[in-house]
Formats: sequence, C-alpha cells, structure tokens
Amino acid sequence: MFVGSLISELKSSLLEIRLINADGHQIVISQRQEGHHYRIRLADGYVYALTNRRQSDYELAVARLEQLNDWTYYETPPGTIRDFEILGKAVVLLIEDHLISTLYELRPPGDLSTLLTSSQAETISLSTNQDPGSNQVRIIRSGPHVPDQVEVIDLLTGERKTLPDTSSPVTSQRIARQEWYKSRDGTWVPMTWLEPPRTPNPPPVLITSYGAYGVPLNRAYQPQWGPLLDRGFAVVQIHVRGGGELREHAQVAQEAPRARAAAVGAGGEGGDGLGPRRRRSVAVRGAVRGPVRVAVRGAGTS
Repeated sequence: MFVGSLISELKSSLLEIRLINADGHQIVISQRQEGHHYRIRLADGYVYALTNRRQSDYELAVARLEQLNDWTYYETPPGTIRDFEILGKAVVLLIEDHLISTLYELRPPGDLSTLLTSSQAETISLSTNQDPGSNQVRIIRSGPHVPDQVEVIDLLTGERKTLPDTSSPVTSQRIARQEWYKSRDGTWVPMTWLEPPRTPNPPPVLITSYGAYGVPLNRAYQPQWGPLLDRGFAVVQIHVRGGGELREHAQVAQEAPRARAAAVGAGGEGGDGLGPRRRRSVAVRGAVRGPVRVAVRGAGTS
C-alpha cells in the first residue's frame, strides 16, 4: 500500500509525482515533460489526474494504479477545470468559464450533473473535505461584496447549508457586478465593479489591473476598500489578458516562471519511467496518518 506522494521538479515547466510505499518502492505517475502540469487524487485503487498534457484548459483522466499507461479521459463542460475532489463514488469538478464558477458532480462512467453555479462577481472554491467517503462537499463562496462563507452540499439530496461562524462581519454594504468591454483588437475584457448602494453620478473610481504569469486578480472580499466605498468611491478591477481569469491565460500560465521544488531521485517504476537526478535536499510538507506529500528541492540533471 502506498502511503505518500513525492512532487519533484527540475524547473518551472517540469513536474513529476511519485507514490512511495513503506518499503521505499516508488511508482512514477507521469514522467516529467516540458510544460506538463498535473495533480492527482487516489481512490479505491484508481488514480485520478487533472492534467494539461493534451490541452491547456486541463482534462480529468483516470487509470488503475497498476496500469498507469492506460488513461481514460472524461468529457467535461467548456471552461477551465480549476479543482476537483473524490467523494465516495463521485468526482466533484470545479470549472470556471468567463469568470463564472460551476460545480459539477461526475459519476463514472460519465453521468454529469450541475450542483451549483456562482452568481455574477462571485467565485467558488473547494474547501477541505476531511472524510473522502462522505457524500458532502465543502465549498467556499466568496466575492468582493461579501466575506467568504463555507457551505456544505449533500451530493445525495442536493441540500445546501451555510456553516455558522465561518463568515467575517461585513463592514459596509457593497454591490458588485461584472461588465465586458471590447478592446481595440476586438477582444472582450471583463471588469469587476464594486460600489456602495449610493454613489455620485458619475462616482470617483479607483482602477486596478494586472495581467501576467497567469495570476488572477483577487476577487475576494477586501476590507481595505471600505473607507473608499464609504466615501462614495467605486472600485474597478480590470482583468486584462495574461492574468488567470480567461481561458487564454492557460498557455501563459504554463510558461510563467514559478518557484517550485526541483527534481531529484532515481529509479522508480510505472508511468513513463525515470532517469537519475542530482540530489539536493528534502522538505517534508506534512506527516499524517495516510497520504504524505513530500517536496524535494534541487536543480539540474546529472
């Protein structure tokens, strides 16, 4: 039985994950490949992977642990897959398309249903689910106009409830909306508006923008905007190309320099095989009963 995973990387565009059992035996999920990024979940002898090997928006694939050269890819709705979780017999997918987050339930071999779609200017993220066998998924609903709140969705009944004492107090009432504007080259660019209920016409506006390395602007609740909003200002975020909000960002994100652990180690079986690497240091990110994730730092190849 495998009790850990090792993430290693030579540079920003190379990633590799290994499973390690108690005897130190290693299985490579997928050999490092230029530009290939992926993350995995293990459940009932299967490996589920979110991978950009075939397309930049990522795909969900599954393989038996003992047959890592035979992957099956699922058909998923349009958009970028941001995250996924395995709960019982279901795969919960979080897909974002044009700044709208949608949560789906996928039950193999391919039954797909919609659990939740975010409203305008809101975002959804998957929260920590401590029991993989549970039929309940935890999400975090956030937005520039409301503090983060944790909700629980029952996959069997569809019932949703907000967990108490998970939200920060709202300092002032806010209104958020999204608008799309056409740039000079014809590309539609989204903007997130945040304003108080009553503003001068036109109101003074603070504009923020960022578009680089596939990193999106923070669209969560930010208390620091309170003093401006209380004085009648509007705050506008322009989600320019190069950030992480639109589907065009994916290739930019793959090529962006990122500080990650570098690869080491040798040997290993499964996946695509692996050659020798120069060892530097090992940093243990967590040690608990069950899966353990280890990041190994180093640089270069031998």
